[in-house]
Amino acid sequence: MSIITWSIAYLLVNGDSRLIVLFGGMGAWAIMEILLINRRDGDWIKEPAPAWPKEIKGLAISVFIFVIVVAAHPFIAGVSVR
Repeated sequence: MSIITWSIAYLLVNGDSRLIVLFGGMGAWAIMEILLINRRDGDWIKEPAPAWPKEIKGLAISVFIFVIVVAAHPFIAGVSVR
């Protein structure tokens, strides 16, 4: 869904014919993949929610990665996040 949303948003802003082919193709590809994967896998069965310690561990790892990316951003992109 993120690729579909991204391609639609990009197409709404930019209407160049090359970009229509590129992002329209990526959006169509994403829609086809969703349909084919749903057809292959059948009905979705929701798994039980993980225990709280796993949730807290995932949150801690996410915060750690976020801090590293924000700290490294000036060196990678050349501009500060602030």
